[in-house]
Amino acid sequence: MGRTICIVSQKGGVGKTITAVNLAAALAILGKRTLLIDCDPQGSATASVGIFDKKSGRAFQRALQETNLSAEIITHSCLELLKVIPAPSEILPNNAMPGDERLLHALLTRFRDEFDYIIIDTAAAPASFMAVNAIITSDSVLIPLQCELLAFQSLRHTLGTLIYIKNKYRLKLKLEGILLTMYDKGEDVSERIVQSARKYIRRRLFKAVIPRSTQLRESASFRRPLVVHNAEASGAQSYVRLAKEILDKKKG
Repeated sequence: MGRTICIVSQKGGVGKTITAVNLAAALAILGKRTLLIDCDPQGSATASVGIFDKKSGRAFQRALQETNLSAEIITHSCLELLKVIPAPSEILPNNAMPGDERLLHALLTRFRDEFDYIIIDTAAAPASFMAVNAIITSDSVLIPLQCELLAFQSLRHTLGTLIYIKNKYRLKLKLEGILLTMYDKGEDVSERIVQSARKYIRRRLFKAVIPRSTQLRESASFRRPLVVHNAEASGAQSYVRLAKEILDKKKG
């Protein structure tokens, strides 16, 4: 059964979608059957892997609305081992009913055995309908932490929201880890954030650190993750290290 990891952050602009896309692609490159699910109606993750067909997004939306477990919602990507469920075309639903927060979990039941890893991208609002659906269906959450003061301070709010959701829905949710992103080597604030994170977060912190990178930001315009577009780039290599770290953790 595929291990499901949800990428979550209460703060926007921390590299959440870049992490979801490049981690999923790196796992595929390393030989793992991977499914990337875009639960953000903005569709940034979908666009970053070269999906153009809006029909698939509408199919995902209808599948959630109608609980259609047989809906064809998975599409191909730029990598053979990476499949994608494109973003729903709009926020769902307008009036959620009790039990609706488990729609994605029910929908994914028939897909889990087909993949080694399922990576879910969410909007920067962990308590939103789609994000709660994503968190409930996940085994663990990965939190990107931008190397700046305000992002570090917002980590407490993200963790608080996750604990609330875990307790409310009685989940066995685990913290996959906290990932430092947008690191400027030698820049004072970045260095202080890294030092503080290693002091206070310790074992929950990934060893891999994602650098601030123009190539990472611009890779979406090429409709390919950076690990595919330019595998030698420092940002791409950092995400491959992250993927290997996650694989090694599972072995342990």
